[in-house]
Parts: sequence; C-alpha cells; structure tokens
Amino acid sequence: MCFVVASVFDIVRIVRNAFQTAVAVTSFGALRRGILTCMVALVCGTCGHSSSTPSPTDVDVAGRVTDFPTGAGVPAIGVTIGGQRTTTDGAGQYTVRLPIGDYVVVVDREPSPLAMMVRGSWTHGDLLVNGGMCGCRYGGVVDRQTGKPIAGATVSVGTSVTTDADGWYRIDGGCGSCGSCNTAVATFSANGYKTITVGLGRGFRDVQRLDVSLER
Repeated sequence: MCFVVASVFDIVRIVRNAFQTAVAVTSFGALRRGILTCMVALVCGTCGHSSSTPSPTDVDVAGRVTDFPTGAGVPAIGVTIGGQRTTTDGAGQYTVRLPIGDYVVVVDREPSPLAMMVRGSWTHGDLLVNGGMCGCRYGGVVDRQTGKPIAGATVSVGTSVTTDADGWYRIDGGCGSCGSCNTAVATFSANGYKTITVGLGRGFRDVQRLDVSLER
C-alpha cells in the first residue's frame, strides 16, 4: 500500500481548506471567487494541464453539472477548467476541448474548487454542486500509464463501491453532523494494481470529485 504524492488534487485540497476561512468571514460571493481564482493561479501557474501529462492530445470533455440534493441538472452556470470558461445549457450539460492533463475546476457559486483528470475522450466531465453538509466522493479510476478507465476497481470509505465499465464511481457518506469528526481515508484497489490510500480530512463532510490513477 502507498500514499498519493503531491499533485493538482493535493493543491485543490490545500486551497479549499484555506478558502473555507475566507468563506466564513465574508459574504461577498464575487470577491470570494476572485480570491479563489488568484490563489489557484498562484499555486498552479497557468492553471492548465500538468507538465507530467501523458500526451498533449486535445480531447472533447462532456459533462453535466448536477444539483446534489435533487439530482437535477443546473442550467446556465459557469464552469472554468484550465483557464477555459463555458456555461451549461438548459439541462446542465457542457462540453469543453482540453489537452490531456490534470485540471483545477471552478464552478460559479461553489465555495471551493474541484479537480479533474482528463485522459481521453472517455473522460466524464460530470460535477456535483450544492453538497452542503453532506459527504460524497465521485470520479474516475484510470490506469496511470495508459489513462484508460479501470472497470471493477474497489473504492472504500467505510463502505465500498465498485467502478462501472467507464471506471466511474460514487460513494456517499451521509449528511449532517459528523460527530467526533474522525479523519477519513479512501482506499482504491484493483486486481493487478498497487493499492493507494487518499486522506479525505476530518469528518468526510463535503462533496468533491476525486479522480485517481492506479499503477501496476
């Protein structure tokens, strides 16, 4: 078993934790989003694809922005990925063309950024918003070398789920108070791959996309 090393996903967690303090002390949404964008830009440089990406190939990433409590698509909301901004249609759908890489994702009106691995045209661009005091992790599990999705991988955070044919998973941790708020971890494993463990912080009480690549 090994632990995930620093990446754009670790950066997102650092920025999110720092930004939550700003959310608590100001009600100016536009100002918060501006501060967030600057923080992400400072940490990520260009906020584009990682220098360690598999290839510079451009792919079309399609996804849906979904309201977590209702499951409905969120229309006319802005999504910024790697410096490219787009807006969802009436059904909450969007499409953006990106080089293969690791990205910080900012959704308008969301208090913290998300992270996304783009590895090919098979990448799901789905995003959940308005999570409130609920805990959820979702995303794709891919082969680190090829970028292809891994079907049948196991994701465990207390309970376990299995990735589907597209390597996609979702695991929910409930809503409301987390009680003593013990530190939670997620474990990702698949036949023929090294198991990795990712820290989720105290309480597992936020909704975040968590894409993972596994190494043979």
